[in-house]
Amino acid sequence: IYFNNINGISSNEEVQGNMEFMQEKDADLWGWVETNRSWTEDQKHRTGSQGRQIFNKFKVEAVASNDPTIDRKQPGAACIGINGNNVGAVVQSGKDNTGLGRWVYVCIGGQEQQKLYVIVAYRLCKQSNPRDSTVNAQQKRLLIQQGEINPNPRKTWCKDMLKQIETWANHGEVILLCDANSGLTDKDFVPFVSSS
Repeated sequence: IYFNNINGISSNEEVQGNMEFMQEKDADLWGWVETNRSWTEDQKHRTGSQGRQIFNKFKVEAVASNDPTIDRKQPGAACIGINGNNVGAVVQSGKDNTGLGRWVYVCIGGQEQQKLYVIVAYRLCKQSNPRDSTVNAQQKRLLIQQGEINPNPRKTWCKDMLKQIETWANHGEVILLCDANSGLTDKDFVPFVSSS
Protein backbone atom coordinates (compact mmCIF):
# COMPACT_ATOMS: atom_id res chain seq x y z
CA ILE A 1 0.00 0.00 0.00
CA TYR A 2 1.30 3.42 -0.95
CA PHE A 3 -0.19 6.79 0.12
CA ASN A 4 0.72 10.33 -0.85
CA ASN A 5 -0.56 13.88 -0.71
CA ILE A 6 0.15 14.48 -4.35
CA ASN A 7 -0.54 18.24 -4.12
CA GLY A 8 -2.14 18.52 -7.54
CA ILE A 9 -2.35 16.68 -10.84
CA SER A 10 -2.56 19.07 -13.75
CA SER A 11 -2.52 16.69 -16.74
CA ASN A 12 -3.16 13.13 -17.90
CA GLU A 13 0.60 12.81 -18.41
CA GLU A 14 1.09 13.52 -14.70
CA VAL A 15 -1.48 10.84 -13.85
CA GLN A 16 0.42 8.39 -16.04
CA GLY A 17 3.77 9.33 -14.50
CA ASN A 18 2.40 8.87 -10.99
CA MET A 19 0.93 5.47 -11.89
CA GLU A 20 4.25 4.39 -13.41
CA PHE A 21 5.85 5.39 -10.10
CA MET A 22 3.30 3.19 -8.30
CA GLN A 23 4.30 0.33 -10.61
CA GLU A 24 8.00 0.89 -9.78
CA LYS A 25 7.12 0.77 -6.07
CA ASP A 26 5.20 -2.48 -6.69
CA ALA A 27 2.14 -0.96 -5.01
CA ASP A 28 -0.94 -3.20 -5.24
CA LEU A 29 -3.10 -0.44 -3.81
CA TRP A 30 -2.41 3.27 -3.59
CA GLY A 31 -4.09 6.46 -2.51
CA TRP A 32 -3.61 10.05 -3.51
CA VAL A 33 -5.14 13.05 -1.78
CA GLU A 34 -5.24 16.73 -2.65
CA THR A 35 -5.21 15.81 -6.32
CA ASN A 36 -6.81 19.21 -7.04
CA ARG A 37 -8.82 17.59 -9.80
CA SER A 38 -12.56 17.74 -10.38
CA TRP A 39 -12.65 14.00 -11.21
CA THR A 40 -15.34 14.18 -13.86
CA GLU A 41 -16.58 10.89 -15.30
CA ASP A 42 -14.33 11.54 -18.31
CA GLN A 43 -11.26 12.03 -16.10
CA LYS A 44 -12.04 8.84 -14.13
CA HIS A 45 -12.55 6.90 -17.38
CA ARG A 46 -9.22 8.16 -18.80
CA THR A 47 -7.42 7.32 -15.56
CA GLY A 48 -8.94 3.83 -15.64
CA SER A 49 -7.77 3.33 -19.24
CA GLN A 50 -4.27 4.56 -18.42
CA GLY A 51 -4.14 2.25 -15.40
CA ARG A 52 -5.16 -0.80 -17.44
CA GLN A 53 -2.34 -0.06 -19.93
CA ILE A 54 0.20 0.01 -17.10
CA PHE A 55 -1.16 -2.67 -14.74
CA ASN A 56 -3.39 -4.78 -17.03
CA LYS A 57 -6.01 -5.22 -14.29
CA PHE A 58 -6.89 -1.91 -12.66
CA LYS A 59 -9.71 -0.17 -10.80
CA VAL A 60 -9.91 3.47 -9.80
CA GLU A 61 -12.30 5.37 -7.57
CA ALA A 62 -12.03 9.15 -7.21
CA VAL A 63 -14.01 11.98 -5.67
CA ALA A 64 -14.13 15.77 -5.57
CA SER A 65 -16.76 18.01 -4.05
CA ASN A 66 -20.05 18.73 -5.80
CA ASP A 67 -19.43 22.45 -5.44
CA PRO A 68 -21.07 24.38 -8.29
CA THR A 69 -17.87 26.37 -8.86
CA ILE A 70 -16.38 23.13 -10.23
CA ASP A 71 -13.58 23.57 -12.74
CA ARG A 72 -10.85 21.44 -14.24
CA LYS A 73 -8.64 22.38 -11.26
CA GLN A 74 -10.55 21.93 -8.03
CA PRO A 75 -8.75 22.11 -4.69
CA GLY A 76 -8.94 18.99 -2.54
CA ALA A 77 -10.18 15.57 -3.78
CA ALA A 78 -9.04 11.97 -3.31
CA CYS A 79 -8.29 8.95 -5.48
CA ILE A 80 -7.67 5.25 -4.81
CA GLY A 81 -6.25 2.74 -7.28
CA ILE A 82 -6.01 -1.02 -7.01
CA ASN A 83 -4.36 -3.29 -9.54
CA GLY A 84 -3.42 -6.84 -10.42
CA ASN A 85 -5.27 -9.82 -9.03
CA ASN A 86 -6.53 -7.67 -6.16
CA VAL A 87 -9.03 -6.07 -8.55
CA GLY A 88 -11.01 -9.31 -8.60
CA ALA A 89 -11.22 -9.28 -4.80
CA VAL A 90 -12.94 -5.87 -4.68
CA VAL A 91 -16.49 -6.47 -3.48
CA GLN A 92 -17.45 -2.82 -3.07
CA SER A 93 -16.06 0.63 -3.78
CA GLY A 94 -17.37 4.13 -3.43
CA LYS A 95 -16.96 7.62 -2.15
CA ASP A 96 -18.11 10.07 0.48
CA ASN A 97 -21.85 10.30 -0.19
CA THR A 98 -22.29 13.84 1.17
CA GLY A 99 -21.00 15.57 -1.97
CA LEU A 100 -18.13 17.12 0.02
CA GLY A 101 -15.46 15.04 -1.78
CA ARG A 102 -13.63 13.94 1.37
CA TRP A 103 -12.86 10.23 0.84
CA VAL A 104 -12.97 7.18 -1.40
CA TYR A 105 -12.74 3.51 -0.46
CA VAL A 106 -12.52 -0.05 -1.65
CA CYS A 107 -13.67 -3.12 0.23
CA ILE A 108 -11.62 -6.23 -0.45
CA GLY A 109 -13.19 -9.60 0.25
CA GLY A 110 -11.18 -12.44 1.72
CA GLN A 111 -11.67 -16.02 2.77
CA GLU A 112 -14.56 -16.89 5.07
CA GLN A 113 -16.33 -13.65 4.11
CA GLN A 114 -13.64 -11.47 5.72
CA LYS A 115 -13.66 -7.85 4.56
CA LEU A 116 -10.98 -5.17 4.52
CA TYR A 117 -12.04 -1.56 3.95
CA VAL A 118 -9.28 0.75 2.73
CA ILE A 119 -10.17 4.44 2.90
CA VAL A 120 -8.22 7.27 1.27
CA ALA A 121 -9.26 10.54 2.91
CA TYR A 122 -8.41 14.22 2.83
CA ARG A 123 -9.28 16.53 5.72
CA LEU A 124 -9.03 20.15 4.73
CA CYS A 125 -6.52 22.43 6.40
CA LYS A 126 -7.41 25.43 8.55
CA GLN A 127 -8.07 28.58 6.59
CA SER A 128 -7.82 31.96 8.27
CA ASN A 129 -8.94 33.85 5.16
CA PRO A 130 -10.70 31.37 2.84
CA ARG A 131 -10.90 32.25 -0.83
CA ASP A 132 -13.80 31.14 -2.99
CA SER A 133 -11.97 28.16 -4.50
CA THR A 134 -10.42 26.71 -1.32
CA VAL A 135 -11.57 23.35 0.00
CA ASN A 136 -12.75 25.17 3.13
CA ALA A 137 -14.96 27.55 1.11
CA GLN A 138 -16.30 24.70 -1.06
CA GLN A 139 -17.29 22.58 1.93
CA LYS A 140 -18.77 25.51 3.87
CA ARG A 141 -20.98 26.41 0.89
CA LEU A 142 -22.14 22.81 0.53
CA LEU A 143 -22.78 22.36 4.27
CA ILE A 144 -24.84 25.58 4.31
CA GLN A 145 -26.84 24.23 1.34
CA GLN A 146 -27.40 21.06 3.40
CA GLY A 147 -28.86 23.16 6.24
CA GLU A 148 -25.91 23.62 8.61
CA ILE A 149 -25.61 26.96 10.37
CA ASN A 150 -22.03 28.13 11.02
CA PRO A 151 -20.47 24.99 9.53
CA ASN A 152 -17.08 23.74 10.68
CA PRO A 153 -15.93 21.41 7.85
CA ARG A 154 -12.91 20.09 9.78
CA LYS A 155 -15.05 19.10 12.77
CA THR A 156 -17.74 17.68 10.47
CA TRP A 157 -15.07 15.57 8.71
CA CYS A 158 -14.08 13.99 12.05
CA LYS A 159 -17.69 13.29 13.05
CA ASP A 160 -18.64 11.82 9.65
CA MET A 161 -15.44 9.80 9.18
CA LEU A 162 -15.74 8.29 12.65
CA LYS A 163 -19.35 7.29 11.95
CA GLN A 164 -18.30 5.69 8.64
CA ILE A 165 -15.39 3.80 10.23
CA GLU A 166 -17.65 2.51 13.01
CA THR A 167 -20.15 1.23 10.40
CA TRP A 168 -17.47 -0.57 8.39
CA ALA A 169 -15.70 -1.90 11.51
CA ASN A 170 -18.89 -3.84 12.29
CA HIS A 171 -18.37 -5.74 9.03
CA GLY A 172 -14.58 -6.08 8.77
CA GLU A 173 -11.19 -4.47 9.30
CA VAL A 174 -10.52 -0.84 8.37
CA ILE A 175 -7.35 0.88 7.15
CA LEU A 176 -7.46 4.68 6.96
CA LEU A 177 -4.92 6.42 4.72
CA CYS A 178 -5.40 10.07 5.52
CA ASP A 179 -3.93 13.53 5.32
CA ALA A 180 -5.64 15.05 8.37
CA ASN A 181 -3.84 18.40 8.08
CA SER A 182 -3.29 18.47 11.82
CA GLY A 183 -1.23 17.09 14.62
CA LEU A 184 -2.52 14.53 17.07
CA THR A 185 -3.15 17.30 19.62
CA ASP A 186 -5.57 19.30 17.42
CA LYS A 187 -8.65 19.87 19.65
CA ASP A 188 -11.06 18.76 16.91
CA PHE A 189 -8.93 15.75 15.90
CA VAL A 190 -8.16 14.35 19.39
CA PRO A 191 -11.69 12.92 19.90
CA PHE A 192 -11.50 11.29 16.46
CA VAL A 193 -8.12 9.66 17.18
CA SER A 194 -9.10 8.50 20.66
CA SER A 195 -12.42 7.05 19.40
CA SER A 196 -11.19 5.26 16.28
